[in-house]
Amino acid sequence: MHILPFHGIAEAKENASALQKAFQFYSLLSVSGEDCLPSTLGLQRTQEIMARALGCTGWRDLTRTVSLGRPAAYFDSEDTAELRHTELAAKFLPFLEHEDKDRRIYAALSFSAFGCTPSARKEAISIMKLMPCGTVEQWHQLQMLESGYRHATRYNHGWPAEEAAMFHWQYEKRKATILGISAPPKPRISKGRRKAF
Repeated sequence: MHILPFHGIAEAKENASALQKAFQFYSLLSVSGEDCLPSTLGLQRTQEIMARALGCTGWRDLTRTVSLGRPAAYFDSEDTAELRHTELAAKFLPFLEHEDKDRRIYAALSFSAFGCTPSARKEAISIMKLMPCGTVEQWHQLQMLESGYRHATRYNHGWPAEEAAMFHWQYEKRKATILGISAPPKPRISKGRRKAF
């Protein structure tokens, strides 16, 4: 008998949805089929491998088990979420692909508060929605860019307004490039200062 961290099918679906987003954030790919070629994880595939990692034969088996009203226990009910996520991460390994998948699977489980209480998952989802980027790689690039921008602007309080505006635009332009979105319009500067930029 499987002790699952879901008190209903709706909760199982919510966990799968959040986990899929976390897998995407950490650039984890699905490995399936005879050719074992990695592919993007959709919700249905996430549900399937989630069920198998939890000891079920598949998503249908998991939902049947949950609908029978079997005992359920949240991973963080006894402050054991870290241990449960570590154990579960190992069971996801055969189904996912990334050169750093060992750490990233655990990170995705933690990031989504998988199997945890509704309040913990609600907080995790709120944080995920606030992320300004789609992947952890983008996040690292943004962090480096932000660090450089803060360092440069900290010691340049005497910049002329036009130079400061242009430097900020270059920062926003690089940020847009990282995120794959349109760059903001270039600020207008006086003719005498155009050669500098």
